[in-house]
Amino acid sequence: MTTIDIIRNKEGLIHAFRIRGHSDYEESGKDIVCSSISTAVMMTIGLIDKLGLTYDYKVEDETATIDFHIQSLTDMATLVIDNFYEHVVALSTEYNPYLKISEKRR
Repeated sequence: MTTIDIIRNKEGLIHAFRIRGHSDYEESGKDIVCSSISTAVMMTIGLIDKLGLTYDYKVEDETATIDFHIQSLTDMATLVIDNFYEHVVALSTEYNPYLKISEKRR
C-alpha cells in the first residue's frame, strides 16, 4: 500500500507531503496507481519549479519514499498543491485498499 502524509501549516495550507511505498495494485511497470501518483508528483513539482518557487524534494529509491516541502507558499503554489491533493484524494477513493492518505498539522 502507498501512504501519503499531507502536512498542513497552522493556517491549514498544505506545505509538504511524504509518499511511501508501492501500492501493489499490479506488478511493477504495470501499476496504474503508482503511475498516477508519480505523474501527479512530477506535474506538481514541475509547475512549482516553473513558477520559480523554492522547495525541497528528496527521493529514496530503497524505501520508495518521496518527500516534498515548499518554502515559498504563494497563492499560485497553494493552487498547484491543492490540485495535487484533490487528485490523490480521488485516487484513494477509487483505489482504497492500495492508497491511504493521512493529514497532519505542523
